[in-house]
Amino acid sequence: MQEADEIYYPPKPEIEQQSKTNVNKSLMSLGLFILLFYFLIDDVQVLFLVVLILFIHEMGHFIAMKVFGYNGVNMFFIPLIGAMVTGEKDRVSQSQRAIIVLAGPIPGVLIGCGIIAYAQTIGHTGASIAGFMFLLINILNLLPLDPLDGGKLIETLFFSSNEKIKQVFLIASVVIMVVAGVFFQIYLLAFLGLYMSLRIKMVKSLSELRKKISVYKIPLIRTYDELTDKEYWTIRKEYILSSKLNKMIDPNEYVESQFEDRIAISVRNVLITPIEKDISATGKLFLLLLWAASLILPVLYALPYLAEIILKFS
Repeated sequence: MQEADEIYYPPKPEIEQQSKTNVNKSLMSLGLFILLFYFLIDDVQVLFLVVLILFIHEMGHFIAMKVFGYNGVNMFFIPLIGAMVTGEKDRVSQSQRAIIVLAGPIPGVLIGCGIIAYAQTIGHTGASIAGFMFLLINILNLLPLDPLDGGKLIETLFFSSNEKIKQVFLIASVVIMVVAGVFFQIYLLAFLGLYMSLRIKMVKSLSELRKKISVYKIPLIRTYDELTDKEYWTIRKEYILSSKLNKMIDPNEYVESQFEDRIAISVRNVLITPIEKDISATGKLFLLLLWAASLILPVLYALPYLAEIILKFS
């Protein structure tokens, strides 16, 4: 019988990185979003405005990720939830992530304030309402809750590599979103909280898997390319066992299965993306002040005009 050190570990499979934006998938997700939204709301003007706001918001993330060299950057609309931009990069920095996060809501907040200011000069109530919608959607995104942009910023600055704090933050965010959404009758926020609660079990399972892998002394804060063949097959074995795939795949056989592409991606997802901590204490303070200003000042600016509109229609 061979000793463990004498076992032959086949080369780990290559993961083909997406290098192009998939416009077709983006358009399909947009079409589904529009159909469901129209079915529920049946208001073309509101639908157009919401899609425009989300598109501008996500384009900010999209452009920032492109600038920082992300691969396979794509925009997707999620029915009843909103939209998101995805992309891949082996190594990122705190500053890059912070800029990507803020590149979504801040332009929308500025546009909203600009529309309100212009609407007041010409006395156009409809334009004012459009400006308030820009502010509402983007300010909600700045709340310090996971997975909103405000929560992503806080996580990026203070605990992006601490799995335990991230779990507590996620659970607290879910509870706050559901309770606040129901209490203030912002049901979109409550629905988002319920949707995000599905992540709790997934995050917990991933944390438990990483704990099992830690026994093998495999550093997980690294890129997939940095994994040795032995490390890949070791993580793969624990992933198959924890995912209950051992009924279809023998975890002790070091042979690629017909599902290897998906397994390789799952192994990569077990790894924690290395983040270069390149933001000083002063930089963090500046970003926090910028975030707080973007969250609070537009509200103070818009409230008097909102009160006028409410009184006008009451």
